[in-house]
Amino acid sequence: MNDTTTARVLAAVGGLALGAGAWFVLRGPRRFPLPIEAVVRDPAAFTPSEPDLPAQRTEVRNPAEARAAFGELSQYFAWGEPGVWPSDGGPIPMDVARTMVEVARAYMDPLRVTFGPIRVTSWYRRPERNAVVGGSNTSAHLTGRAVDFVLLNGPNGYATAQRIADVLASRNLPWDQVIGYETGTHRQHLGIATNNGLQRMLVNEFRPGRIGTDYPVVARYDRDSMARIA
Repeated sequence: MNDTTTARVLAAVGGLALGAGAWFVLRGPRRFPLPIEAVVRDPAAFTPSEPDLPAQRTEVRNPAEARAAFGELSQYFAWGEPGVWPSDGGPIPMDVARTMVEVARAYMDPLRVTFGPIRVTSWYRRPERNAVVGGSNTSAHLTGRAVDFVLLNGPNGYATAQRIADVLASRNLPWDQVIGYETGTHRQHLGIATNNGLQRMLVNEFRPGRIGTDYPVVARYDRDSMARIA
């Protein structure tokens, strides 16, 4: 597809311009990046900008540098709030920071609108921190594609994981895993994609002593129709 054809396709779905910061693909392969339908507000305001940092910079070292590169994380989430910025102080690789912006604006903001205030408990984890907390060495937290959080207005747990999946499906937002925890610090987990980009469209229940890929599957969704199939 040449640039002229691409521009016409984008115009047909809402007048979006494909620029240097664009990261959506219209109903493309079942892999991350996100589909263009994930834009839920003015794309000019919510598309990551080109980093306003030296060209050789490969990471953002603190929330101020992240804001200089991308603006605030999203409408409802801030770089500097507890749980969003790594608990060990960072830094965050530039490509991971861009992914966090995409996830926050396309996924977490709509959940905030639906469920009310959200407290993030874990987002990007550096490998050292991931090892300390017992995370899988293939965890999507390592790439900024997973978020653990608590719905402050409740409820939290298994049933809410199903509700989160239904909200995502209703907005045509594909995901990999939504996990519910009945107890603990992390009550909900949203994984957008595996580290190789797969989106399995699962709802899982947490089980102690297992890793996320072994949690019982309580629901599956079809990637094309967004309908629950199991």
